[in-house]
Amino acid sequence: MKRWCSWPLVTLFTTSGCISHDKVGDSADSIDTTPDDTAPDDTVPDDTAPHDTSSTVQYWTSDPDGFVQVAASEYHRCALSSSGEVQCWGSSRFGKTDVPAGTYAQISVGRWSSCAISTDGVPVCWGCGHDDMYSADEGQCSVGTGTAAQIGAGDFFTVTLDPSGSLQLWSDSTSEQLLGISEDELPSGVVSVDVGTDPGSRWLCTLDTAGAASCWSYPELSSAYPHDEPGPFTEIRTGIEQVCAGTAEGEWTCWHDGGGETLAPGTYIDVDAGPYASCGILPDGSILCAGALAAIAPPEGAFTQIAVGQLYACAIRDDGAVACWGDLDEVEQYTSET
Repeated sequence: MKRWCSWPLVTLFTTSGCISHDKVGDSADSIDTTPDDTAPDDTVPDDTAPHDTSSTVQYWTSDPDGFVQVAASEYHRCALSSSGEVQCWGSSRFGKTDVPAGTYAQISVGRWSSCAISTDGVPVCWGCGHDDMYSADEGQCSVGTGTAAQIGAGDFFTVTLDPSGSLQLWSDSTSEQLLGISEDELPSGVVSVDVGTDPGSRWLCTLDTAGAASCWSYPELSSAYPHDEPGPFTEIRTGIEQVCAGTAEGEWTCWHDGGGETLAPGTYIDVDAGPYASCGILPDGSILCAGALAAIAPPEGAFTQIAVGQLYACAIRDDGAVACWGDLDEVEQYTSET
C-alpha cells in the first residue's frame, strides 16, 4: 500500500542534440568506481584521491527557447526550457529519461526517477520501472492526483508541496524507514526543503521561518548541516555528508560531516552539493568546484544555475545552453549499456 506523510510547509526547493565537445584539463589517475545502477550500494569514492582531470564538456541547446533549469543525479540529468519542455539524457534504465508529453514549470531528478510540476500544477514522475535484475518501483512515482507547488525526487521517495503549504512524502516506506524519524519529529513552520539522495543514503533538510536549518539522513543523522550557525538562511542544498546553505545576500557556506573538502565560503549566484563535490557560480558567472571536481576545469563562460551529479556537474550558460563536464565517460559508458 502506498503511504504518504504530511507536514506543514511554505516553499519547496531542491536528449537533446549535442552541439559541441571541448577537451579540457590534463590526464591523471582515475577514481576506481564501477557504475552499478542495479541496486543501492554504499560505495563512496574518496574525494581526496587522485582522479581524472580530463573532461569533455558537452553542450545542449533548446533552440530557440533556451534552458532555465537543470537537474542532475547519478547517471542521468534533465533540463527545463523556457517554453516548459523537459529533455533528459543519460541512463534510460527504468524509463527515467522518457519524459511524458506536456509542459512543465519545475523539475527534479532522483536516483531511480525523474519528476516535474506541470504548468497546471500537477506533479508527474516517470521511471520507477523494473527489469530482469531489479525493480526500482518503491512508490516514489505515485505522487497522487492533486496539485503541487514544487517537487523533490529522492532515492525511494518523492516530496511534493501542495498549494496549502503541506509537504507530502510519497513512498511505500514510512518516514522512519526512509529517514529514521517519525512524522511528529519534523518541525513546523518550515519555509524551504531540499532532498539529497546518493547510493546508500537519503537526506532531507529544511529551513524554518527564522532561517534555521534542520536535517535528517539515513542510515544515521549527519552533523553536516549548519545547526550551530545563526543564519538566517534562505536556501539549502544537500549532498552525501555535506550541506550548503545561502543567505538572502548570496553568502554561502558548506559543511562536510566527514571532514572532506567543501566549497569555500563566499558570495555565489547559485550553489549545489552532490555526492562527492560541491560547486558554486561566482558573481562574474564563472564556476568554482571543490571535492572530486576541484581539479577538473569547468567550462568557460558566464552561468546562472548549477547542478552537481555523481562525479560530474551541469550548469546553464547565460545564453540558455546547458554545459556538462566531469567524469562524463562513466555516465555515457553506462548509458550505452542500457
